Amino acid sequence: IIPGAPGGGINFTTALDKEWSIGMRVGYLPTSSTLLYSLVAYSQLDMNAFSGKAFGTPLGALATPTFTGIKLGVGVEHRLSNAWFVKLEYDYAQYDAQSVAIGTTGLNLDVDPTVHTARLGIGYRFGVFDGTK
Repeated sequence: IIPGAPGGGINFTTALDKEWSIGMRVGYLPTSSTLLYSLVAYSQLDMNAFSGKAFGTPLGALATPTFTGIKLGVGVEHRLSNAWFVKLEYDYAQYDAQSVAIGTTGLNLDVDPTVHTARLGIGYRFGVFDGTK
């Protein structure tokens, strides 16, 4: 947005559609029931179509880009029982920059997305009943 420009300036909006990743985590057991870990992953991010206006005029259909990048994270898991656990995790994903076409204007918008995610969860591991697995 360009403040003070006639018609509200230039404005773009979009939303995340889906994000997935595949990777690995490496951890350390400071106690028999607590795991501290870090993770690294390849990640992909799809965004919904960009929409925008320039000085009050709609710019028409904008691209629906897909970005690839790397995800890094840290977390802690704590076992509550043989099968139940709680988990807290923070992830940071940095995606490759792209130029996204702005409708039929012949102009491009440079997009360089990053995603920060915090997760708090409770989980159950199936097949773990006697404490030997």
